[in-house]
Amino acid sequence: MPDEVLVSIGAGEVDEATSRSTDLEIWRHTAREVKNFEIGINGDYESAPGTEYIGEAKYSNKKCRIQEFGFSVSETFFLEIGDQYIRVWKTDKTQLTVTSATAWATSTSYVVGNYVTESAVIYYCLEAHTSGTFATDLAANKWVAQTIFEMPTSYLEADLFELDIKPIKNIIYITHDEYPESLIKRYSTEDWRIEEVSYTNRLWGALNTTSTTLAASATTGSGVTLTASDDLFDATYVNSIFQLVHQRNESPNTLNCDHLYRPHLYDTSKIAQDGWTDLVTSPLNATDYTAIASASPVTFVHCLDNTIVGNLRPLYRCISDYTFSTDYVGGDDSPLDYPSNFTLGAIAVEQIQVDGTWQFVTDGSWSGEWVVEKSIDGGSTWFSHETFTSDNTDNFSYTGDESAIPGLLRLVLTKAFTNYTTFVKFTINTQNIYGNVTVTGYTNATTVTVTVNKDLNSTDATAIWQEEAFNERQGYATSTEVSESRRWVFGRDLVAGSKIEDYDNFQEGSTAAHAVKYFLSTSTQNKAKWIKGENRLHLGSEAEEFTIFALDNGIISPENDVSVRRQDSSGSNHIKAVLVGASVIFVSRNGCRVMRYSFNIQVEKYVSSWINTTSKDILGSSGVTQIAVQRDNIPRLYFVRGDGEIAVMTQINVAGRPTNSWYRLTTDGSVESLAVNYGTGADEVWMSVKRNINGADVRYIERVRRSTATDSTDWWYLDCAKLTTGSDLTSITGLSHLEGETVNVWADGKNIGQKTVSSGAITIEASDKILVGLKKEQRMSPRYLDYLTNRGTTRTGTKNVETIHFNLQNSSNFKVKIGDNEPKEVKALEEITPGEAITPFNGSKTVYLEGNPSKDINIQIQNDEPTRVKVNSMTVNYK
Repeated sequence: MPDEVLVSIGAGEVDEATSRSTDLEIWRHTAREVKNFEIGINGDYESAPGTEYIGEAKYSNKKCRIQEFGFSVSETFFLEIGDQYIRVWKTDKTQLTVTSATAWATSTSYVVGNYVTESAVIYYCLEAHTSGTFATDLAANKWVAQTIFEMPTSYLEADLFELDIKPIKNIIYITHDEYPESLIKRYSTEDWRIEEVSYTNRLWGALNTTSTTLAASATTGSGVTLTASDDLFDATYVNSIFQLVHQRNESPNTLNCDHLYRPHLYDTSKIAQDGWTDLVTSPLNATDYTAIASASPVTFVHCLDNTIVGNLRPLYRCISDYTFSTDYVGGDDSPLDYPSNFTLGAIAVEQIQVDGTWQFVTDGSWSGEWVVEKSIDGGSTWFSHETFTSDNTDNFSYTGDESAIPGLLRLVLTKAFTNYTTFVKFTINTQNIYGNVTVTGYTNATTVTVTVNKDLNSTDATAIWQEEAFNERQGYATSTEVSESRRWVFGRDLVAGSKIEDYDNFQEGSTAAHAVKYFLSTSTQNKAKWIKGENRLHLGSEAEEFTIFALDNGIISPENDVSVRRQDSSGSNHIKAVLVGASVIFVSRNGCRVMRYSFNIQVEKYVSSWINTTSKDILGSSGVTQIAVQRDNIPRLYFVRGDGEIAVMTQINVAGRPTNSWYRLTTDGSVESLAVNYGTGADEVWMSVKRNINGADVRYIERVRRSTATDSTDWWYLDCAKLTTGSDLTSITGLSHLEGETVNVWADGKNIGQKTVSSGAITIEASDKILVGLKKEQRMSPRYLDYLTNRGTTRTGTKNVETIHFNLQNSSNFKVKIGDNEPKEVKALEEITPGEAITPFNGSKTVYLEGNPSKDINIQIQNDEPTRVKVNSMTVNYK
């Protein structure tokens, strides 16, 4: 009988139906089981690395989620997110701690998350309270001695894996449809804070399209009554925020400035020196221009400086009391020598909120300088917005637009000439004035009590109103993403992008920088699930997938025509999708299918395709709880299964085409979460693992440790392991995390068997480099054997295997078995010198088998030792 060469298992683990197929070209490169072997780029397979014990999670009886956060490639962190808390792990394997805190004080209000010191001990606040006696509060479980840094949250254990977490530079956004958006800010390595997102401009839902109007009893303040013209409210509206819109029609502010300006007295010594005198008359609030007695304070008056610049004289106003007898320094002073008392310009038009366009128009013969000043902080600070200057030569008809950045405007005359014959018209055009209120109390279906957040323009009833898009009543945003310099949020049937480079500002408008908002036309009422984007924005919901893009291939903005189209109807679950190349990878609604969402040129739209069609069982019956991507070396997609196993997918070329290759990782316990971050030389893979140690459940934080293939002293093929180094060590301590367990010991590059941990320690023969951990089973079963004859395939015929030849690379011993026969050892290392590290084998090895004739030849490669096995290919010889 001929030989059969199993060159590759590059197509990975497949389901039973596929393993029995004979008409798939790719079938010859498949395996029925690949467990704790990693598939290489050439279809080879080698022992999967073990894990290093990092530390214990906060709760042993509750799950936690591991989330990567890379501030930069060289400064990375992992977050432990658990039931109502978040802790920070550094990649040096230490937790962020609190080294100092304020002293505890009586009669002080404390909230969850506060740290205090008492009797040189640092305590963490567990319950909001006003302090009484520390011993009493401590006994009441309001404090716990704790130096581990912790951020309190509202997130419950049941919701942890539905949180959508988006790290952006030095911040992290967290969304969930049952919680307000949160933001973690990293101010420094040791300073982290969490808070609700504070929106510069809120995101509003659809405008009211009914005849129902809303009217407030006052334009500002709290305890204001908001009345609807029809039944609208119920008790769930408490805490909802409404935006009310009124139209404002401003009549022009016309200033007929044909009066004589004379310098105003602000310093009696100036009268003789520069000829100052009182200002006799002015269109600019003449009552402000009373004469100043030499010893009297000046309060909010205007004055002209006789110093002529060209034909113009600066005009000043007093902004705080100025008393000549005590404040005047002397000499040839100017008002600007007293900046705390005087500032440039006389206010002609007081401040007014402008959200739209305005005009400045002049006519006649005039010399002077007018400035439109603007404030975007409510009038605290002002800056010169537009300046108009003439020396009997110019007139202006100018239109400004504040819709992009609304604010307060005022008109100021900064310079004037004594002969002034003109008119100035400053007009605020008709515009919508936006105010908003928060509902604080429910009265009945037409009446609620509100607090005014942003002043209303009128108490008149208005039909132009809208509720905040995401809130407690309707549900919050489900997912967030950053694409094309905007932060996008997706919830229900609404997706919105913030203003460009202003992630918490959802102010809508007409310019390219303004926020955008789109409503999806869904066939059913279904929940939003994920959002991903590059040059196009992709969205997944419970039942459908959508894509949003600019029709002219530009960016999505208010200035461009934008298409919002339903593309497919596969449906998604809550797991955040990932972007791999030009495709979006997501998990189907039932959690058991992996879908690739990509453009199909034949139908000219995005479609979803099932990418584990030949590995239908790889995700298990309980489905997937999390996805993570490792991009270095061979890119890998990790799918954490509900049963604690990890399904891994990589893509390699098999039979001349890209193929999705699957294998599984298992451990003596259940992996509950996994995350990938930048690392030194290779990505860091961290996980949270539930284990049963010494008869009790625990939750550990562990990380994958890769080994140097050629140096057996560096091998790390044990799980939950700890490395100890020294000289002639015989007692290995610090193993309390494995108390009572039977552990494997790998010392100085050789296997020295098993020990039982007692009092956190084991005793061994003198060694220098000792790895202690839990063993992991490695199994690989290739496809059912079959070869071609001149009469066709032997798939249904009887076969009998005589020998198997293995081509090995940097490998140790392992076992192989056929069917139910006893496994036989493949001795890659014929002799192992006692006391010396092993030297990995390279080359071919043959094992002789005593198989039984069978139609289904079941071969299994096994390794239960903490050693490396790498098989490049194998050849089966039949009897």
